Amino acid sequence: MFSAGVGFGYYYAGGTTFSANMEFGVSDLISVGPYFGFTRFGDQFLGAKLNYNFYDFGVRGSAHLGEPLGISNEKFDPYVGLMLGYLTSSVSVSGGGAKSSAYGGGVLRYGGHLGARYYLSDSAGIYAEVGYGVVPFMAGITFKF
Repeated sequence: MFSAGVGFGYYYAGGTTFSANMEFGVSDLISVGPYFGFTRFGDQFLGAKLNYNFYDFGVRGSAHLGEPLGISNEKFDPYVGLMLGYLTSSVSVSGGGAKSSAYGGGVLRYGGHLGARYYLSDSAGIYAEVGYGVVPFMAGITFKF
């Protein structure tokens, strides 16, 4: 599967997150794959404008709960999972006598998610998730290959 979405309430700074992830089935119940997220957040401080960029890279694993919960609708896919990744960030500053600058470094990330997909056709659907570690709420589209 390939999913792309928009998240609201990025944990470090607020703002809006754009994400993409892929999932490959390990079994009928388990899938794993890479994750990428980008968040841009703007702020003002002492007359200067600050633009923060956050880049999240990681791997996600999900357990698909439809069969274990006895849900017979194959278009509905509830799931729960974990994410392990890496966050890197930068900031640019302008105005208020400040010069542009950037900072780097990164931190290890972990998180969890609880979500559901609903397939509108055999290969395309929508999803929504609540989570911890990156974004509290995410929604978007899913394509199944």
